[in-house]
Amino acid sequence: MNKYADLHIHSSYSDGVLPPDKIMQKARLRNLKAISITDHDTLNGSLEALKLSDYYGIEVVPGIEFSCDFEGHDIHVLGYFSDEDLSQLEKVLIHLRQKRVDRAYKIGEKFKEIGIDISVDKIVKENESIGRPHFARELIRQRFVDNFEEAFTKYLIPGRPCYVPKEKLTVYECIRIIHSLSGAAILAHPGLIKDEKVIERLVDEDFDGFEVYHPKHTQKDKLKYYGICKDRSLLITGGSDFHQGDSLKKSQIGSEKLSYSYVEEIHNFFLKVKYNTINPEGK
Repeated sequence: MNKYADLHIHSSYSDGVLPPDKIMQKARLRNLKAISITDHDTLNGSLEALKLSDYYGIEVVPGIEFSCDFEGHDIHVLGYFSDEDLSQLEKVLIHLRQKRVDRAYKIGEKFKEIGIDISVDKIVKENESIGRPHFARELIRQRFVDNFEEAFTKYLIPGRPCYVPKEKLTVYECIRIIHSLSGAAILAHPGLIKDEKVIERLVDEDFDGFEVYHPKHTQKDKLKYYGICKDRSLLITGGSDFHQGDSLKKSQIGSEKLSYSYVEEIHNFFLKVKYNTINPEGK
């Protein structure tokens, strides 16, 4: 029997809809052997899922998705970690989440300027890692818009009245942080990056792998990045990038059917990092 994993899932701790227990339920219904909840700038989704791992019989790989800057381009980086010691990572994330709070208040001020009152205090109190989707939900609740797409296109994307750019790590800084915590740094959904010259330069960064399997990747994308990973002996990952409970079928939990063998390769990576840390000269 084939074993599958989904290593790119978002929970309600960041910009997803479902809490970790509901995600674990869906993962079990889809017969997944392993998942990773890769919320933005928070580990709480992963930590909660780890506590449920034995109950559901599903392995959980702690993960984070970082939004980074690379030469003016918005690039996402996935960090995967062993579950041995995550306390140092949490210290980094506290700083990143505070930047999200600061940005949220700036967005709230922009909404006030156009006559829309959104309680940022309430959003901050009720959510762990705050982003534009939380404002979109509030706009829907107050019936200013009908759906997420309208909220973003009308108010929250660059050039619209309430957009505030996010203060981001550079790709270099992000990779350095992940490596300092013995994690694996993965370039997320590279097929969505349309500038081929940017891709060429990113390939030369110190990534440990690429997210080959993603709902928005074409077959050509998958073959391309699979080939790059094989040529450079890099990790291969993938996942649904699940956010919404009512998402399109192709982006449901487990939709990418990532072979569990790739999760085993991540574990091997962690073992090598640990060995090299203990024996830096291979002695």
